[in-house]
Amino acid sequence: MAKDNTQQHFISPGMIDSHFHTCVMRDKGLDPAALLAESEAHGFAGGLDIGISAGDISERIEMGRQFPQLRLAAGIYPAESGSDDLEEKLQRLS
Repeated sequence: MAKDNTQQHFISPGMIDSHFHTCVMRDKGLDPAALLAESEAHGFAGGLDIGISAGDISERIEMGRQFPQLRLAAGIYPAESGSDDLEEKLQRLS
Protein backbone atom coordinates (compact mmCIF):
# COMPACT_ATOMS: atom_id res chain seq x y z
CA MET A 1 0.00 0.00 0.00
CA ALA A 2 1.32 3.44 -0.94
CA LYS A 3 2.03 5.88 1.83
CA ASP A 4 -0.25 8.92 1.89
CA ASN A 5 1.99 12.00 1.98
CA THR A 6 -0.78 14.58 1.92
CA GLN A 7 -0.68 17.14 4.68
CA GLN A 8 -3.45 17.17 7.22
CA HIS A 9 -4.59 20.52 8.51
CA PHE A 10 -5.71 21.03 12.08
CA ILE A 11 -7.41 24.37 11.47
CA SER A 12 -11.16 24.66 11.68
CA PRO A 13 -12.75 27.64 9.91
CA GLY A 14 -12.96 30.57 12.31
CA MET A 15 -10.25 29.21 14.61
CA ILE A 16 -7.97 31.63 16.48
CA ASP A 17 -4.67 30.93 18.21
CA SER A 18 -4.35 32.70 21.54
CA HIS A 19 -0.56 32.41 21.95
CA PHE A 20 2.25 31.94 19.45
CA HIS A 21 5.63 33.50 18.58
CA THR A 22 6.35 34.31 14.93
CA CYS A 23 9.98 35.14 15.79
CA VAL A 24 10.47 31.74 17.42
CA MET A 25 8.99 30.11 14.31
CA ARG A 26 11.57 31.99 12.23
CA ASP A 27 14.41 31.05 14.59
CA LYS A 28 13.46 27.39 14.16
CA GLY A 29 13.82 27.69 10.39
CA LEU A 30 10.12 28.05 9.62
CA ASP A 31 8.61 30.77 7.45
CA PRO A 32 5.96 32.49 9.59
CA ALA A 33 4.46 34.37 6.63
CA ALA A 34 4.04 31.16 4.63
CA LEU A 35 2.55 29.36 7.62
CA LEU A 36 0.10 32.19 8.29
CA ALA A 37 -0.90 32.40 4.63
CA GLU A 38 -1.51 28.65 4.46
CA SER A 39 -3.43 28.74 7.73
CA GLU A 40 -5.53 31.65 6.48
CA ALA A 41 -6.35 29.65 3.33
CA HIS A 42 -7.75 26.93 5.61
CA GLY A 43 -9.94 29.28 7.64
CA PHE A 44 -7.60 30.70 10.30
CA ALA A 45 -9.39 33.75 11.71
CA GLY A 46 -6.50 35.31 13.62
CA GLY A 47 -4.27 35.06 16.60
CA LEU A 48 -2.09 36.71 19.20
CA ASP A 49 1.61 36.91 18.40
CA ILE A 50 3.44 37.24 21.72
CA GLY A 51 6.72 39.14 21.76
CA ILE A 52 9.72 37.73 23.59
CA SER A 53 12.27 40.52 23.23
CA ALA A 54 12.37 44.26 22.75
CA GLY A 55 14.20 43.77 19.46
CA ASP A 56 11.43 41.83 17.74
CA ILE A 57 8.71 44.48 17.72
CA SER A 58 9.52 46.06 14.33
CA GLU A 59 9.55 42.70 12.56
CA ARG A 60 6.29 41.70 14.22
CA ILE A 61 4.60 45.00 13.34
CA GLU A 62 5.46 44.33 9.70
CA MET A 63 4.00 40.82 10.00
CA GLY A 64 0.85 42.40 11.41
CA ARG A 65 0.64 44.66 8.37
CA GLN A 66 0.80 41.61 6.10
CA PHE A 67 -1.78 39.72 8.16
CA PRO A 68 -4.32 42.12 9.67
CA GLN A 69 -6.03 39.27 11.54
CA LEU A 70 -3.00 39.13 13.87
CA ARG A 71 -2.87 40.97 17.15
CA LEU A 72 0.45 41.73 18.79
CA ALA A 73 1.41 41.61 22.45
CA ALA A 74 4.67 43.31 23.37
CA GLY A 75 6.74 41.38 25.82
CA ILE A 76 10.10 40.38 27.17
CA TYR A 77 10.90 36.76 27.87
CA PRO A 78 10.95 36.17 31.65
CA ALA A 79 14.58 35.06 31.63
CA GLU A 80 15.53 38.53 30.36
CA SER A 81 13.74 40.35 33.16
CA GLY A 82 16.84 40.38 35.36
CA SER A 83 19.14 41.82 32.71
CA ASP A 84 21.09 45.02 33.36
CA ASP A 85 19.41 46.81 30.44
CA LEU A 86 15.81 45.98 31.35
CA GLU A 87 14.77 49.65 31.55
CA GLU A 88 16.14 50.26 28.05
CA LYS A 89 14.25 47.23 26.72
CA LEU A 90 11.02 48.43 28.31
CA GLN A 91 11.48 51.86 26.73
CA ARG A 92 11.87 50.24 23.29
CA LEU A 93 8.51 48.52 23.77
CA SER A 94 6.60 51.66 24.72
